[in-house]
Amino acid sequence: MCQAGRGTMVKAVLNAAPMYQMSTYKIPKTLINKLDTLQSKFFWGYKTNRGHNRIAWSHLCFPKELGGLDFRDLEMLNHALLIKMAWRVCMQSDLLCVKILKAKYFKDEEFIHIQSDRKTSSWIWKDIEIGVKYLQHYTCMEVKNGRKTRNWQDNWTIGLDSKPISSCPNHLSYVYVSEIITPNSSNWNVSLLQILFEDEVVEKISRMHINIYEEDIVRWKPTKDGNFTVKSAYNKLVETRF
Repeated sequence: MCQAGRGTMVKAVLNAAPMYQMSTYKIPKTLINKLDTLQSKFFWGYKTNRGHNRIAWSHLCFPKELGGLDFRDLEMLNHALLIKMAWRVCMQSDLLCVKILKAKYFKDEEFIHIQSDRKTSSWIWKDIEIGVKYLQHYTCMEVKNGRKTRNWQDNWTIGLDSKPISSCPNHLSYVYVSEIITPNSSNWNVSLLQILFEDEVVEKISRMHINIYEEDIVRWKPTKDGNFTVKSAYNKLVETRF
């Protein structure tokens, strides 16, 4: 088989073989290295342990526009699939398995705002927590009634790339965005906004449309429509390596 054919086989078979396990559990680094070694030997056509790899396997996993062959980075793919699992828990709260996880691990918390690790938790929950940490970094909130969006922990202000900051000494007493909305209306409490935020931020928030009859929505920032895809998560994680 020619090298181009072996490259196709790597992408279609060897990259895909551990997909099921990677979608549920974090694969140990030692096993990832062994899988990379197997793929590298097959690609270069070595039938024994002898042979010299002309290019490091990690470089072959680079995108083609950066000089690689676009093979999958298994570690980053593993993390992207764990993010998908966490996204399902976040967005599909009516599933029986999610209800069980909530009752056991985050009964009195919102999933997207989980902070502390559960040291005595199951392996599957430990892996979900890995995905949660990525969700907290790469998601934002689309504010409707503001009851699920936290003022200082979430990225929710349109036009700001970071979480809002306040110089008001009492700002921590306002936890949720709903607390800075005029009660029983879909209007911002502008006088309170002016106390909590700088003028530039107040202007950005004032332009945001809200609806107290709808629930806040978690949005995935790497995609245009805000919906999660494994491809966008993988690409975002690979970008962090450059």
